[in-house]
Amino acid sequence: MTFRYDINALRGIAVLIVMLFHFGIPGFSGGYSGVDIFFVISGFLMTSIIVLGLEDQKFSLLKFYASRARRILPAIIFLCGTVLIFGWFWIAPSDYSDLGEHAAASVIFISNFIYKDEAGYFDTPSHFKWLLHTWSLSVEWQFYMIYPLILMGAYRFSRYKSRAIMITLGVLTLLSLGLSIFISELKPEFSFFILPTRIWEMTAGGLLFLLQRRDGFSITSNHQKYLFTIGGLCLILVAAIIYHSDYSWPGGYALLPVIGAILFLVPRANNQALVNNIILQKLGTWSYSTYLWHWPIYVGISYYELHIIGWQAGAIILSIFCGFLSYKLIENPCHKMTICRKNMIILFAAICAVGLSGLLIKSQNGFPLRVSKEILIADKEAENKPPYTEKDLCAPDHDSAGRMRCVYGNRDNIGAIFWGDSHGGAIMTALGDAIGQGVITHFNQCPVIFSARIKGKTQRKNCKGFHQNVLTDIETLPDDVPLVIVSRFSAQIHGPNETNQKVYGLIFDDKTSNEETLTERALYQKRLVETLCHAKRFRPVYVIEPVPEMGADIPKMIVRQLMQGIKPHAGITKSAYDARNTIILDILNQAQQTCDINLLPTSDYLCPDGNTCIGALSGRPIYVDDDHLSEFGNRLLIPMFEKALK
Repeated sequence: MTFRYDINALRGIAVLIVMLFHFGIPGFSGGYSGVDIFFVISGFLMTSIIVLGLEDQKFSLLKFYASRARRILPAIIFLCGTVLIFGWFWIAPSDYSDLGEHAAASVIFISNFIYKDEAGYFDTPSHFKWLLHTWSLSVEWQFYMIYPLILMGAYRFSRYKSRAIMITLGVLTLLSLGLSIFISELKPEFSFFILPTRIWEMTAGGLLFLLQRRDGFSITSNHQKYLFTIGGLCLILVAAIIYHSDYSWPGGYALLPVIGAILFLVPRANNQALVNNIILQKLGTWSYSTYLWHWPIYVGISYYELHIIGWQAGAIILSIFCGFLSYKLIENPCHKMTICRKNMIILFAAICAVGLSGLLIKSQNGFPLRVSKEILIADKEAENKPPYTEKDLCAPDHDSAGRMRCVYGNRDNIGAIFWGDSHGGAIMTALGDAIGQGVITHFNQCPVIFSARIKGKTQRKNCKGFHQNVLTDIETLPDDVPLVIVSRFSAQIHGPNETNQKVYGLIFDDKTSNEETLTERALYQKRLVETLCHAKRFRPVYVIEPVPEMGADIPKMIVRQLMQGIKPHAGITKSAYDARNTIILDILNQAQQTCDINLLPTSDYLCPDGNTCIGALSGRPIYVDDDHLSEFGNRLLIPMFEKALK
């Protein structure tokens, strides 16, 4: 097939918008859609290779696999090996252990299965996964494995070969798109990472190739070519600009960049200045290697907090430069090597070397003996969470209604009801240990407001059933058992402060006509006060003032500081705490005045000098992440509970 400058330019556009998104350039919150464009291109090219080979009776499945391996493997093997060597000296044991597993999974192209069971692609913990971007290469490789088999079957077992391939791709596209739309709403993280919900993007590219071979499916007018090219580019840019991380992706939303990519390729506009210019052509040529290197560069900058003025532009330039070097020294030379047994054995040996090294690192827990005891203590604090799964301490009771009821401590001597979200779960043991009695706990992602649920991807939680379970305990247990409430209130008002999440706030399923005129904030205030006052009718109510939110992963921050020889420090100013929590504290004070609830002042204990809210104590983190106290940290609140409740 004649070299397509438009395809190469589209590669350049795709990798550019991905980098603009990952490096946080304002206005490109949907730049992750660049990966979907790569999938369209891949489907187009693979269809051309397979179909033309079948028609010429020269297609070899083994040569196809070997060619794909020669094209993709050398650069990713080198990247993974380099990151593993770097990690030995500069990455904490827990992160290095994960990196070993991720590297092994990446070189055998199953990393998407690993990541789908971990934090979501857009969640903060994923920002520190050095090889997260390899999920897309795994999806693509899995596509390479099955796609030729599908086309070979359609071609060889049908009398109408071209028509059979066209119908096969059409059916695959519709089925996969339908599945993507359905699954993306139910399980967005699962849908994001797996091939069945992505294959329609690739087969869409394949359908374009088949259509472009037909008579009459060509555009000769330069004016029309410009219209198609500009129209496709506009759709791609619109997707990159208007979408953001709260969309359930890919689903139907991905149609916009996919259609944009197809429109861009329809006219085969190889001679347009917009397409055939040195910038897009070089970016396209180096796009694969640039994509490989840009993400570890981003993680490195984030991991070591190297965000200085101009870091984004510098990171993009460095990514392109590394992509250029990787292309010149590894990708292109290896792509030109002959497909023979010797070269395939070398490639297989390199996979084994990196893969087995990664597994060894994982099995040895990141080789903790490489670092100091101080680093190990800080590193392990991320795992120092309440014993949710230990049945003798806290036996969870989940059911299909989305309820979670747990008893911590002495089941025969209940001293409190604890209601909240994950912030409550993080300090559950402090309350139980302070009062020396059993605590009935209710924790979920639902807000501590009856008939309310959180906007965004968590809104599918069955908060109605959960709230009913809470209400039953509030109204039926002995009235001398106090209710203690904790919630990440300010995240519901302002959104989380560790991410750029754009969808936040609450949905009220039973909003009355009188409430329709209220602003979101006024309605939030009204319903929260009503909920607290209703609970106060049945028992004493204690509300814990917000736990300080650090905005950065404290254990990782401390470990990074220690590994760089920096004296550990972490925290936020008390004024920053007050600014973030002023609204909710005003609402809680109103509830206190209205129905005499009790407020427990966490800042008195977590901001001890009145100027700084601490993230660590004597160099040891008191959080497991950016906003959840660890079992070490929640001990600081025991005096607060003892003073108020014991």
